[in-house]
Amino acid sequence: MADAQQSFWDSHRTLAQVVRESERFALQLPLVGRIGVPRPEQVAFIVGLGALVALDLIEWPVALVLGAGQVLISEQMTRTHPPAVGEQLA
Repeated sequence: MADAQQSFWDSHRTLAQVVRESERFALQLPLVGRIGVPRPEQVAFIVGLGALVALDLIEWPVALVLGAGQVLISEQMTRTHPPAVGEQLA
């Protein structure tokens, strides 16, 4: 007998696929409102910059400029990125 509901692991894989394919995330917090969440690649970049600053390998103003440049480039790419195949068909 086939179970109509997905198992925990299947639903986790489905959600992980949705996250991988998504371009933007936001959290709705009470009293604060909607807050954007960066993609995992951006989080890794920011953490890497923070680690370089913490280890005194680069100065914090340099890290700030690099981080701001990364944010601007990623925003530009999401604006000019062509729509996904599913969006084109809709």
